[in-house]
Amino acid sequence: SFVCVFAVQAHLQLILTETNGGRLTKPNSINPSIEMSTCKSIRMIEFFSGIGGMRYSAEKALQVSLDTSLETCQAYDISLHANNSYKHNFPNDSVRTKLVEQLKPKDLDGKADLWTMSPPCQPFTTTRGAKSLDSEDKRCNGLKGIIDLLTNIQEKPKYIFLENVKGFSGSQMIEEWHKCLKENGYTYKQYLVSPVQIGVPNHRQRYYIQCERSDRWKDETIIHQEIVKVEKNGVQKHLVGEYIDESLTADDLNTFLVSDEILQKNWARQVGVVSKADTATHCFTAGYGRIFHRATGSLLLTRESPEDDSVEQSPIDRSNMMQYSGQLRRFAPKELLCLFGFPSSFEFPDSINLENQYKLIGNSINVNIVALLLKELLVGDVKVGCNERLQVGGTKGHVAEEIDGNLMQLYHSYRWKMIPNCTGRHTCRDHSEVSSIPPLDLLKGIGIAKKSTSEFSASVNAVVDTELKEYQFQLPGRADKVHVIPLDTNNDTGMISFAKEDRGAYAHTLNTPSGFRRKLACIGIEVTSTDVRLDENFSQPTD
Repeated sequence: SFVCVFAVQAHLQLILTETNGGRLTKPNSINPSIEMSTCKSIRMIEFFSGIGGMRYSAEKALQVSLDTSLETCQAYDISLHANNSYKHNFPNDSVRTKLVEQLKPKDLDGKADLWTMSPPCQPFTTTRGAKSLDSEDKRCNGLKGIIDLLTNIQEKPKYIFLENVKGFSGSQMIEEWHKCLKENGYTYKQYLVSPVQIGVPNHRQRYYIQCERSDRWKDETIIHQEIVKVEKNGVQKHLVGEYIDESLTADDLNTFLVSDEILQKNWARQVGVVSKADTATHCFTAGYGRIFHRATGSLLLTRESPEDDSVEQSPIDRSNMMQYSGQLRRFAPKELLCLFGFPSSFEFPDSINLENQYKLIGNSINVNIVALLLKELLVGDVKVGCNERLQVGGTKGHVAEEIDGNLMQLYHSYRWKMIPNCTGRHTCRDHSEVSSIPPLDLLKGIGIAKKSTSEFSASVNAVVDTELKEYQFQLPGRADKVHVIPLDTNNDTGMISFAKEDRGAYAHTLNTPSGFRRKLACIGIEVTSTDVRLDENFSQPTD
């Protein structure tokens, strides 16, 4: 099955380090005695909200790091298609179809802790034919309105986050924005980064500015061009093929095929083309599928053999594009959403046609990048690496312990909650989203295909079996079948799922070292470093 739930962020194993200065904090492995801030929820306003990319990013940044969620989110946009999509995916949020410059101070004063925005980029676009009117463009009126509102309200948001195209970073408009921030007590940190820098196969360089109403970044003077601290093992580059929906039917594929009429055009030689083996795609814009050019995004070459080289290694012959008839297609919206970091649960209403879906995605943001930056803004520094560890537990009857590898990847991919007084065991808060997904498919969908190496096996230089195995048990006296998947090579951690096979539903649980073997022993399943089997000496407890 095609499951795309922040798969790349799970691979990257994003770790948040200790912060101070009144910002949201989380205990870490260096000093587990650090207490969390009393602020456990965020009120958010999303201007120019589109399909909710900032909303998803903020939720991800908070839920992964602090086991909390947004308290409220108010969205503003003038696109009916965008607002309908937003409401479809966030039915409990307030979405208003209104120009930002029409808002009054009373609409915003004291209403939020975080403002996010992605103002119209056309005034700052540098592509051929763009007018680049900068602050003279009427589409800057929204941001100018926000500047006025921020100055005139009494209770201002503590945090502000803005995204735009690279051209914004050298514009007259940014000078007005910087001036407003300084006059209203904000310091800020700026970035100019692209998803390819964190392993996502998509070029989409954008300008980002994080703002806090404090002196946190008073000494910042440069625009950073690296988003994270990369550990010695580096960042894994992901292939385009990891984002392809293999479940597409022949009819679906025909919908996305590039017609011979297009391929016969002289300008067809200029289209961007990638294969599943490539590690980068061109930036996808609102014109994707309507305008065929590398400036709007890449087309996918469906080679006959998956072992073929990437287009980067073996460029296509552009002298006659008709030779690729029936082999070039657009990326499906679901595939683009995956590249952009949206969860698999996102869907467009039936009323939004294909071309408008492409337009809405092209106007959106990369959730992978923004979630990282919002974590830094709201929580603290972010690291990327393969040897990081995360401390969990310590409350609700759970012992404090560290996790890493696959277990941390699973922990970061979904929301989990501790089972009170049942140390080491967590149930999934995203049950409604994942209950229909079989355990192995769930893990493979977030990039877990092999066991991660345990400290024990690594320390003795043993040859270990890294194959991910699923064990199924029908236990006496239990209606539910038990699915067990160890996640490390010593079988100390894993996922235990309880299946109601008549309904095709699963209750997935995440289990740390203090809970995995203990729980299984309680139900008559014995775990060793090499096997998982029924305990022949187990006797069912009696009343």
